[in-house]
Amino acid sequence: MKYKDIQVEFEKTLEKAEAEAPRALAPKIVPEPELTDEERFARIVELNPSSAVLAAWADVEVALKSVAEQAGIQAPGRRFSSPLWLARKLEQIERIDRQTFALIDDLRALRNLAAHPEGDRAVSAEDAWRFKQLADQAAAMLRANGSAR
Repeated sequence: MKYKDIQVEFEKTLEKAEAEAPRALAPKIVPEPELTDEERFARIVELNPSSAVLAAWADVEVALKSVAEQAGIQAPGRRFSSPLWLARKLEQIERIDRQTFALIDDLRALRNLAAHPEGDRAVSAEDAWRFKQLADQAAAMLRANGSAR
């Protein structure tokens, strides 16, 4: 066994592999199979339950903004209206009821805990799924109560 011959052969093989790599590793566009909302959420939960909570909360915010827009609510002098401000305004004009407002406020507080964990308060996968169920319920209540009035 010769050390120098092995090194030269290794270098030549490595150079050949590097030259072929761009062709061999060129990305092949393969369409991702369509995932359901539940499957997408499950993937996020698997990667990071706290991020899953944020994703579920986003649906509540979209529903809030939609109902507020339908009700003609615009925040004067603001580019962005906080979800709590929008929910409060919707409750004041009776586009949502007190129960819906309370649920949104609780979910907002939980979302904030997930976004800014303190100490060992990590969100579990089970907690993320439970949050999603409540967020889905809140979004449905918003759409039903908000657009029906």
